[in-house]
Amino acid sequence: MGIRTANLGSYEDQVQEMLDQWTQLLLNNFKDAEVQANIPMLDNDQQAMIKALLTRGEFSLPIEFKLIEGIQLLLQGIEKVEIKQEELQYMMGNGSPMTVEDVRKRFEELLKKKVGNQPSGRVRMMLEPKQ
Repeated sequence: MGIRTANLGSYEDQVQEMLDQWTQLLLNNFKDAEVQANIPMLDNDQQAMIKALLTRGEFSLPIEFKLIEGIQLLLQGIEKVEIKQEELQYMMGNGSPMTVEDVRKRFEELLKKKVGNQPSGRVRMMLEPKQ
């Protein structure tokens, strides 16, 4: 039984070492300016978890799935797409009455124009601030 216990302890040490190395690699990747700029594009829970990870410098176990999703999005890249207020106004017919189907069609056209073929899960739509 002693050999099995020693092997289990060795595996636990190896797993901990892998987690430590992976954590350090992620923390280094999070220093990238593009990754930093994308953190506000995550949902509020993911932002809080990422910021907590950066502050602590280590994972708290168990690792939440929502945190893993946020990390994955950050590493894949998030595409910020801004829509101008004028584009929304035009889409809505510049104040002219429109049917629901007309609005839906124009909205779909605007989305296609702005987003194209990008994976929708990695796109974050924002209203461009007026200047």
